[in-house]
Amino acid sequence: MGGRLNGTDRTRLITKIGGPLMDPKKNEKAVTEGLRWLVKTQKADGSWAPQHQAAMTGFALLAFLGHGELPVSPEFGKTVERGLHWVLFNGEKNNGRLSMESTITQQGAYAHAIVTYALGEYCTMTDGKDKPAVNLFRQAIKYIVDGQGPDGGWMYRYDKTQSDTSVTGWQLQALKVAHLSGLKIEGVDGAIEKAMQNLRRVQGPGGGFGYRGPDEKYGLTGIGVLCSTFAKEPKDMEKPIANGLKFLMTQLDANPVEYQHPTANLYAWYYNTQACMLVGAESHDAKLRKTWTEWNARFAPELINSQNADGSWPAMAAGSHENLQKDETSAGPYYRTCLSVLMLEVYYRYTPKTAMR
Repeated sequence: MGGRLNGTDRTRLITKIGGPLMDPKKNEKAVTEGLRWLVKTQKADGSWAPQHQAAMTGFALLAFLGHGELPVSPEFGKTVERGLHWVLFNGEKNNGRLSMESTITQQGAYAHAIVTYALGEYCTMTDGKDKPAVNLFRQAIKYIVDGQGPDGGWMYRYDKTQSDTSVTGWQLQALKVAHLSGLKIEGVDGAIEKAMQNLRRVQGPGGGFGYRGPDEKYGLTGIGVLCSTFAKEPKDMEKPIANGLKFLMTQLDANPVEYQHPTANLYAWYYNTQACMLVGAESHDAKLRKTWTEWNARFAPELINSQNADGSWPAMAAGSHENLQKDETSAGPYYRTCLSVLMLEVYYRYTPKTAMR
């Protein structure tokens, strides 16, 4: 996460990883304005959004943390501090269930993982010095480890009846941060490795990934590719990763990266952006490098040009994920703005070590 913490490094990495088409000033202006909109719309108790409160608060914190913002940061520190206080206060009341529920529900499986992911980034960026946060993070991760199904995936309510690739993606992002934290939380590495079995299970013959079985779903393939990079031995997943990226590139005519297109899917774009960058940005394989070059040329200009004047991102023509793409008054603006900011932070949010040289 070293690329987040220094403004000079962020600018250098946008140029290095983004290539000659990227304008670091435009990119950082869009990110900063998005974060300032989140500052203005934070609730008095430190949370965000009138609905899906836990998930949107987790997303907002991820957006600030992805820019290297901590409670000590000059402009955004107070906002981050209030958000973390809301998570700690309510998370402790709910015994580590960060969906902030007495029992983790269907949607709660998403929210719990998203907030756990954010809390884990904070603990990692502060070297585990905030002991209450670390203790809550450990509790939260245990729910994820214990909720893993027999096939290696996760399901709504953590009921283990079958696996859902969308739910699985968020659990694995939280587990990956737990691994990176250095806290050596029991069960984390084993759960990640077991999950690789499930990712192989749901990949279709054409390289795409399915929902609950082998299939070719554009909207899920970025999840499969990104999470496959978390394997302890990445070479074991080289073929699934390469085939997944190849499938994604074949889908761009039917699913163009256009904000107001009828097939636009921010959720897919969030995963595609990370998958293409982490695999392709510095690959020695020309075909894999091309996936990042092509994706980068499409997503970043489209997001920057679509941003509202107030820093948020507007409602979209395509409905998706409980209508959060179209919603104008509830959680939708937070969902769109946070995912867009996270995508534009990709150049320095999780940076390949070689790029830091």
